[in-house]
Amino acid sequence: MSSSLHFVEADYSYYLGNDYRTTTKAPLRASTIVSNHCSWLDAVVLIKNVRPAFAPSAEFENVPLLGTLCKTIDSIFIPRGGSEEKKALALGAIRDRQEVIEQTGKFSPFLIFAEGATTNGTSILKFKKGAFFAEKTVRPMFMKYKQGTVSPAFDIMEFLPLAILHLSWAGFSVKVNVLPDFTPNEYLFETHKDKGQERWEVYAWAIRDIMCKSGKL
Repeated sequence: MSSSLHFVEADYSYYLGNDYRTTTKAPLRASTIVSNHCSWLDAVVLIKNVRPAFAPSAEFENVPLLGTLCKTIDSIFIPRGGSEEKKALALGAIRDRQEVIEQTGKFSPFLIFAEGATTNGTSILKFKKGAFFAEKTVRPMFMKYKQGTVSPAFDIMEFLPLAILHLSWAGFSVKVNVLPDFTPNEYLFETHKDKGQERWEVYAWAIRDIMCKSGKL
């Protein structure tokens, strides 16, 4: 499978106001990458081209090899679960790492597949809260796969036969499209307040809208 990085120009004036380029105070480094999610191959592609950190479940921390790999790329392990307490802990862990990255420039920006699920690469689902509630700078990305008979989105299969099928197929190529960093401001939250009941929903709407329009998704 071949992959390449492609930087895409974008004007965020519709979302941030006409003077956002001169008034935005950029952090030392964008803390979070938000990407669409098509397949288990996405993580492999992004590690090769971008080298982000990830936010796997806390249960993975002590898994042999996988836990070590996650640690070497600056990943954070977050508690997951349905209770409000676990959700609050997960959001707090994400926010704390975002602040460290933006204030110090240390650690790799971490990748969040904000849809919380995979799609077939033609659309993007509504985003979840994690990447946006702290209102930190996001770097949007979208992947475009070129495929033949076999699709990277054949994820209704069990993982082992799916992985064998994917790794036996030489026809994949993917372009990783990188958009400019996006730092939310009060113009966004006031002008587009009809796009969500909470501020994070307005922010999530803007990033998803940008990715959909830029990627024709």
